Amino acid sequence: MKSLGKLCPISPRWSSRCQTARNFNEGMDRWDTHVERIFKGDWPDQSFSDFFQRSACSLSALHLDYISLPDTDLCSLLELQPSLIELRVREIRRKDYDFAHYPLCEDGTEDEIVFRFHDLITPLLLTTLHAFDHGLASSSPLVPKLENLHFAADGDLFDDELFWKMAVSRWVPDSDTGSRRENASASATGVSCLRSVKLCVLGRRLREDVDLKLRHLKKVGLDFVLLSRDEQ
Repeated sequence: MKSLGKLCPISPRWSSRCQTARNFNEGMDRWDTHVERIFKGDWPDQSFSDFFQRSACSLSALHLDYISLPDTDLCSLLELQPSLIELRVREIRRKDYDFAHYPLCEDGTEDEIVFRFHDLITPLLLTTLHAFDHGLASSSPLVPKLENLHFAADGDLFDDELFWKMAVSRWVPDSDTGSRRENASASATGVSCLRSVKLCVLGRRLREDVDLKLRHLKKVGLDFVLLSRDEQ
C-alpha cells in the first residue's frame, strides 16, 4: 500500500488495523491548500478497489482533504466501506486556483490536457447518501452506519437543499412529530442516526432557509456546526 501513498503529498494513509484513513497532512494548517500540495493526477480507483477487496479492510473513518477524484469514484469507494462511521470531504474553491501550468500530459503538443479539480460533493453524492430516496439498487444507502459528517464544499457547486434533505433523512429525533415518516423510513433501512454535522460552504453563505432548518435540528439534539473557511 506504500506505493499508493506516494501519489501525492495529500493522499490517504492506512493504520495498521485499517480502522481509519486520514491524510499525511493531518497535523498541518487546516487550510494549507497551496496548489503544489493538491493531488494533480488520476485517482487510482481500481487500485483502491482491488486493495479493499483483497484485504477485507474495514474503515471506521475516512478523511479526503483537497483530493481530486470523480464523484462516481468517491461513491464506489464509499460502497466498499459499509462500516464507516466518520466521513470528511474537503474541497477547494475552484475559482481561487489556476491549474493552467499543470498539464496532465507534457508531450509538447497543443492538445495538452490541463488538470481540473473534480467535483466531489455533487448532487450524485448527496443523493446516494440519502437514507432511503437514494436511487440505488439495494435498499440500503451508502455508508449506513455513518454518524459523523464533515463537508467543506465549493459554494459555486454545492446544492444546499439536497444537503438538507440528505442530512434530515439520516437524523430525525423521535420527538419531532413533523418528521416521523422520514425517521421510520431511515430506521427500516437500518441506517444509523446521524449525530454530528460540520459544514463549510466556501465562497458564500449557506442558504438562509437551510441554515434555519439545520439549526432547528441542533435545538433538538443534532450536533450541527456551520464553519467559516478559517475554521473548517
